[in-house]
Amino acid sequence: MFAVMQNLKFDPSNLLAKNIGRYGVVETDLAQYATLLENGHKVLLEARENGEKRIASMMEWLNLPYQREEVIDEIQNVAKSFRKFKNIVSIGIGGSYLGNRMLQDGLRSPYYNEFESLRNGCPRIFFNGKSLDPVSLNALLNNLDPKETGIVVISKSGGTTEPKVSFEILKWWLERRCGRDYWKHIIAVTDERQGILREWVKGMGKPIPTFPVPDGVGGRFSVLSPVGLITAAMANINIKELLAGAAAMEKMTQNLNLKDNPAYLYALLHTVLYQKRGINIAVMMPFADQLETFADWYVQLLAESLGKKYNKQGLVINTGRTPIPSVGPSDLHSTQQNNIEGEYNKAITFIRVEKPAIDLTIPHESNDYLADKQMSVVGDASQRGTEFALLSEGRPNCTISLPELTPYTLGQLIFFFEIATAMEGELLGVNTYDQPGVEGYKKNMFGRLGKAGFVANTFCGSIAPV
Repeated sequence: MFAVMQNLKFDPSNLLAKNIGRYGVVETDLAQYATLLENGHKVLLEARENGEKRIASMMEWLNLPYQREEVIDEIQNVAKSFRKFKNIVSIGIGGSYLGNRMLQDGLRSPYYNEFESLRNGCPRIFFNGKSLDPVSLNALLNNLDPKETGIVVISKSGGTTEPKVSFEILKWWLERRCGRDYWKHIIAVTDERQGILREWVKGMGKPIPTFPVPDGVGGRFSVLSPVGLITAAMANINIKELLAGAAAMEKMTQNLNLKDNPAYLYALLHTVLYQKRGINIAVMMPFADQLETFADWYVQLLAESLGKKYNKQGLVINTGRTPIPSVGPSDLHSTQQNNIEGEYNKAITFIRVEKPAIDLTIPHESNDYLADKQMSVVGDASQRGTEFALLSEGRPNCTISLPELTPYTLGQLIFFFEIATAMEGELLGVNTYDQPGVEGYKKNMFGRLGKAGFVANTFCGSIAPV
């Protein structure tokens, strides 16, 4: 069974009972979810058709493939002007880090920062603001020249602690070395009307390039907005092709028919496996180094969207699959042992690129079974061998194939998983777009740091003696 996604293919065969046995899905399973699937489809269609409802329900990401051309042109123009800098530091956390890093890793050459010949005149791009570790930020401060460095700060509120800390330090670093014109080194991506970062831009009274984090778009769904597009454009990634691929997938996923909507099929099959077979761990395993960060991006998308204590009716259900990032063939020598012989609680999603941007041939002089073979052929055999090994043990797995890794196909892949996650949330009956579980650490951290209105609670429980 193949579901063709224009250029992409989704093969769910190894999720089905007829191929893997007791842990696979059968037709009667799918029938039991028909009403939930139809209701979820209505929710997504209504959001597409009603702009106000789409924004109010945090589903404006559905409209990101169709941003106004003048907005995209402005992003490209500002990005081009910032290529005068040798270095760019992108400040963001969550989707504002993972999405941006995923686009650069996926669509620019490996070792992009290390070799000037791979950048074609574009700046090195460093990602910071995702941690509070002073060692990593200090390395940038001591090894970059402020006069040759631009800053992209991404924060909807401007008050998120981790990027705020990095921005305050980097802003001071720029001002100390560049003087009053330090603002010319900064781009802000933030709320269009309010927030700490927006107020700082207004207070500066300078023409600081600023792009909006669109209303109704949460961080983990923001990669196709200015949040992700600005650094991609700085690296000379074709962002119009990226959005065109996403738009092609968006059109395909308007169809309720599972044969024509592979994202729905992916969501439904994995929901059945989770709720009826106990398959609660989702392993994302691309067989391409450039997609390793894609797996990290997917982990946030799935975990933050679907790991919920309450359903939409307010009942405690503590639901959501646990995503695990992986990469082949590297992890075949580590976690794959557990995938093959550990608990029957994992489903593996392979992503394979059929034609790499470049290939190498193993020399004839190797004089063994590898002689004269292309590296891509060996890699393909590795992925298919892994698939067969899982199949032989009755382990659920599926494969998504890209003919090539391009802005267009990556745009398709991104939107595929966004739609699949949205539908999975509807099938589980949870709010896909909130993240109340993230707030607990913030409140306690604010109290410990002395922020007004917050209390530093300490641990009050008892610990059993050893």
